[in-house]
This record gives sequence, C-alpha cells and structure tokens, in this order.
Amino acid sequence: MLTHPQVISSIISCLTVDLLEPKWAAMLEPGDPVESGHCCIGSEALFHLAGGREGGFQSVVCPYLRGKDGKIYFGYLDEDMFSNKETHWWIVAPLNGKYGAGEILDVTVKQYTEATQWPAPFNYAMGRGCAFMRQDGLPSHRAWTLMNRVIDKLGLSACKEYRLANIEAFTNPVDIWESLG
Repeated sequence: MLTHPQVISSIISCLTVDLLEPKWAAMLEPGDPVESGHCCIGSEALFHLAGGREGGFQSVVCPYLRGKDGKIYFGYLDEDMFSNKETHWWIVAPLNGKYGAGEILDVTVKQYTEATQWPAPFNYAMGRGCAFMRQDGLPSHRAWTLMNRVIDKLGLSACKEYRLANIEAFTNPVDIWESLG
C-alpha cells in the first residue's frame, strides 16, 4: 500500500508552473525549488488523496510576513509594519482517531529548507485549521489536475486503496489497551 511519503513524492514530481496562480508564478526566481508557490495546491491534492476530513486530516494555513527589517514574522500581526504578506499551507494527519492530531505533512517544505533567504524552520505552531477554496468540500480545478497527474503516475487502484485505508484507520482506530492483553 502507498505511504504518505510516496504520495508526497509523487505530488512533488507532478508540480508545474501552470498549476500556480499568476501571483505566485510571478514571484518565482531561477533556481527556486519546484515546490515554491505550490503549498496550497499540493496540500489540497494530498488532503483529498489521503481521505480528507473523512480520513481525519486537517488542512492548516499560517500567514507570515517579511518585515521591512528583513526578518520573518509568523501569525496574524499588524500588516502595516510589513512589506510582503504570504501564507503557507500543510496537512496534519490524524492520530489514534483524533482529527488532525498527528504527523505534519508538508508537501512543499523544501521551498523553505532549501531557500537561502529563509532564516529558520517554518513555525507550524502558528498555523490554524482552515478549509480550502471550495465551499462544497471538493477539490479545486487545479487540485483535480494535480490529483489526476498523481493517479496517472501511481495508479487508480493504489490511490483508492491508500485513501480508503486512511479513512478506515481513522474511523476504526486501534485501541492501544487491547494490545496490552
């Protein structure tokens, strides 16, 4: 069965500039990691492929601002002090049947860890749960495009199995006390 790292790796390999909103595409510079600007679309694709809310996954967003002093500030702050407001998206997996309580799954973390201008690891503690763009809970057009690329690469049956296994694991968590005898 597919794992989160395998699906994330496939998502990354399917990222292309045509998936970016024009605002983010215009900010790219030569040498930027392929993940740059794709955090929302990559996270949205992973969220839906992994099982979404049914599977206990939580989408998370955190604004950050580049201050006129050159420093990075995380969270919800007075925007007048800042020259550039951006956001970062990631997914949090469930843990023991608890919605969004587990592992942080950041599809595009390399845009921060490989970027020479980034002074520190991303501050995940400042994020908050937030739904994606569509009110009906379905993937956006760009997420569907990316998901179809991933499905073509990994196979429809493998992707279905991955999604259903995550939903099953969330809705029927293992009782750790049972294993103690």
